[in-house]
Amino acid sequence: MVEITAAAAPSGATAPAIKAAAAAPAAQKKATGPSISSKWTKEGDLSGGYQKAENPQILLSVQGDGDTTLELERADGGKDQGMICFVYRLTNEEANGYRFEKLPAKDAVVSQTKFQKESSLDCTWQKMTKDKQHYLIVPCLHNMGTELDFKISISTKSTMTRATLKALTELEPSTAAICESAWSPELSGGYQKPDNPQFLLTVKSKSMVKVSLTRSDGNKDQGQMTTLPLNQTLTDHPHALTNESHYM
Repeated sequence: MVEITAAAAPSGATAPAIKAAAAAPAAQKKATGPSISSKWTKEGDLSGGYQKAENPQILLSVQGDGDTTLELERADGGKDQGMICFVYRLTNEEANGYRFEKLPAKDAVVSQTKFQKESSLDCTWQKMTKDKQHYLIVPCLHNMGTELDFKISISTKSTMTRATLKALTELEPSTAAICESAWSPELSGGYQKPDNPQFLLTVKSKSMVKVSLTRSDGNKDQGQMTTLPLNQTLTDHPHALTNESHYM
């Protein structure tokens, strides 16, 4: 507590001046955090315009609670076009270290900067728990195809909060399996007949399965289809995905 009396006032000093000096609060500094430099570029399709996956993607991981602030800064200091940065909340499964071919749903956006012609923009969001949380950072320019360097900086309100940044540069390796065959006089029985080519597909974990059938000659002169009846001897739930499901 600061106590000021009339007797303590120096000669010529006014009461408002003394009051202002006594009431000046101490400035609260934010903890510094990591930063990362990257580039919008045509090479690698990394300058796709507003809110497109074809932009630099950066994984942010934050351990601790409190406010987190992101700053996006153009290296050239220019202000010739609009700029914006989106921050998406990710699940642990989504934060696998690979780029997103499609951005997460728009309701996963936890924060974003303003969309302005500025050389530097920032945004702040609050993290409520101390558990580690992952975020996808996607900086965007208004004009697709522009090549510019930029820097992303992260700061936190608490010195106990830890943050890391990682550039996502590779797509997740494909798990696709390709089989080639042919309809022949012996294996061309028509619609939904056993006298057709058959393949055994084994899925070792619960997953979404997509099957594509393509004619190698590219013709469209007649209908075609493929079916995946589950081998019912392996499970009591013929339409469920089990830990190891088999399809024909």
